[in-house]
Amino acid sequence: MSETDKVNDQRAAEFLGWIASGGKQADRGLEGLFKLYASRMRAFFKKHRMSDEDASDLVQDTFIKVNRAAHQFKGDAKPSTWIWSIARNTMLDHLRGSKDEVSIDEEHVDLDAIMQAQGIGESQAELSRTEDIKDCVARHFGAFAKDSPERASTLQLAVVEGWSMEEIAEFLKRSPAATREYLSQCRKKLREYLLPCADLVGGDAL
Repeated sequence: MSETDKVNDQRAAEFLGWIASGGKQADRGLEGLFKLYASRMRAFFKKHRMSDEDASDLVQDTFIKVNRAAHQFKGDAKPSTWIWSIARNTMLDHLRGSKDEVSIDEEHVDLDAIMQAQGIGESQAELSRTEDIKDCVARHFGAFAKDSPERASTLQLAVVEGWSMEEIAEFLKRSPAATREYLSQCRKKLREYLLPCADLVGGDAL
């Protein structure tokens, strides 16, 4: 963790304490957290294909939940992890309740990283098939993300964002061993969705 992250976590812990205490300090604490996280949170939601309006609503909903739950923060996790968990769950609740088709495609996912994690990166050496492979992976990863938004989001944190196992475990509120197993299950589930792409990548590559 960088020094900036450490300082921000210290400030966030202080702000959460102010919110929990109530009164005028609570307003100052919520304002402080908003300045620390709102812009990054909105970018996170938009990266997951939320519209401008939905992203703004989700930021607002997240901070409403943070305000209501601040007294529950006991310092067992980093403040940033606790806040981002609320943001993530708020987005997942929105996705589950949405009637619109939700997918994550090549505009928002590093397909090369996903493909390499699934053991199909070598196939891109054959440039004539690269776009067909990417199109196939994008289409079926989108279906995977629609059906399993939590699994897709977790894979993005691990594969695309490069989070460590410890960071993901803290984020998911699981033990490192349980998180490792969950990630393995996520990859296996994704592999099932990518089976239609097998012919393009040589059958056994998936």
